[in-house]
Amino acid sequence: MIGRIPARRRAWVFLFVCFALGLWGLSVPLTGDQKTYLTIALEMKERGEWIIPTLFGEPNFLKPPLQYWATRIGWAVFGFGLWGALLPSVLALIGAADVVDRISKKEGALAGLLFAGTLASMTYGTTAQMEIWVVLFYCWAWHLWWQGRTWSAFVVTGMMSWIKGPLYPVLWVLSIGFEAVLKKEAGALLRKGRFWIGLSGGVVIGLAWYLLAARTHYREMMDMFFLRENLGKVSTSHGTPWGLWGEFLGTLFPLLIAFVSVLTTPEFKNAWKEQRLRWLSYLAVPAVFFTFFPYRVNTYLYLLTPVVVWIMVSAEAGLARRARISGWIATGVGAGLLFFVLRMVTGGWIDWALAAGFAALVPCWALAHFRGSLKGLALTSVALVNLIRVAAVGVGEGDLAGLKNALDLWPDSTFAYVMPDEDIWHEVGMISAATGKRLLVLRNAVDAERHIQTGGTLILDEGATPPRPDLRCLDWVRLRKRVKFPIREFLLRGLPVSDPSLHRVLRLCRS
Repeated sequence: MIGRIPARRRAWVFLFVCFALGLWGLSVPLTGDQKTYLTIALEMKERGEWIIPTLFGEPNFLKPPLQYWATRIGWAVFGFGLWGALLPSVLALIGAADVVDRISKKEGALAGLLFAGTLASMTYGTTAQMEIWVVLFYCWAWHLWWQGRTWSAFVVTGMMSWIKGPLYPVLWVLSIGFEAVLKKEAGALLRKGRFWIGLSGGVVIGLAWYLLAARTHYREMMDMFFLRENLGKVSTSHGTPWGLWGEFLGTLFPLLIAFVSVLTTPEFKNAWKEQRLRWLSYLAVPAVFFTFFPYRVNTYLYLLTPVVVWIMVSAEAGLARRARISGWIATGVGAGLLFFVLRMVTGGWIDWALAAGFAALVPCWALAHFRGSLKGLALTSVALVNLIRVAAVGVGEGDLAGLKNALDLWPDSTFAYVMPDEDIWHEVGMISAATGKRLLVLRNAVDAERHIQTGGTLILDEGATPPRPDLRCLDWVRLRKRVKFPIREFLLRGLPVSDPSLHRVLRLCRS
């Protein structure tokens, strides 16, 4: 019965089981900017607003609204909580894997599985981040373009501007122009009426939200979105080209060893001769732009991950040619990973059950290299990155333990932050979704006193003094790091999770 289901559909069910079902019971995943996005989405939900994003009641044009819309739809369908907030990203991951696979034109959904089996895809596909949506729409537009569906490609490109802004649509249009130059068809492209009609339609679609929002909040949009978030980054130095590309290669784990292996094979040279126009058309413009753009973060290069996958499946036989070399390298890396996991166990960061999972999976991953099996590598990589996610969010569970304990003790109370640090305030949406209980933000002592008198609970920042001596307080011990796992301190100093230098202590107080 299962054998009658097409391989691609079986692969997407497998990805859904691995990524979506794993969202249950894992409350705080790797954070990033999603804490702000979830707070904005929560406020839009409560206001019944679809056009103007707000943060703490003020218009906020940090990003366009597609991610917020996805989160709101997830909550509308599945109820308020982290499951509904994150499931749209999982579906976007599966959609991106499907498009990547269709472009590769290989049987067995191999390209899609490889794409999903990277640290970057795990991170962006299981958090309320925008990068997975960018890759989905960017690849989708290319797929439609290569099928000759010009109008549809520009419609998707226009919608892409609702994710992070007009930059990615501009890069895509420049990329199809670069492809025309490589093919020596630039003049013919510019003479096509369908091209100009499609481009005009895409521009209209792309500007739709911006024009609607600008009717009432033109100045706020210009100040935050265009001047600060876009033009402001031109004068901001953040990282180096070497650091940018080094971080990108790191996000390709566990595929990196196999990818480097096939680059030295005759199969890659043959695939390059056949596919170089498509690969260069896709990657050249964004790769050059982000390399020389002053504000460099590895999230930008995630857009290039599909090209890595296409190279691997096109030169699949080359992995068998380099199987022994890549196998021994993978064995060495796997031994280092298992040693790292053992240190995490002894430091109290993860438990022995997770360590046993790594101990069983890493040899299978190394064996896939020895056998030169891309399919085996794809399946073990998907399982491995999901096990890494379980370990990461397990740390997040400990980070929320104090708050959840207070919620159990005072289930009828309303919890509210009283904090001067807005960087902490931003996480109110994420923690509200993770606990399933709406947390509030109080701005002054008068509001705090009123909240206490109505039976509410105050969340006080580290070092803050309770407003009244008669309050009953509990400690909420949290890690200081935003990303929850202080890997540098752990590697250099071997600090256990219980080390006081890693913690900050919030107070939960009520009458």
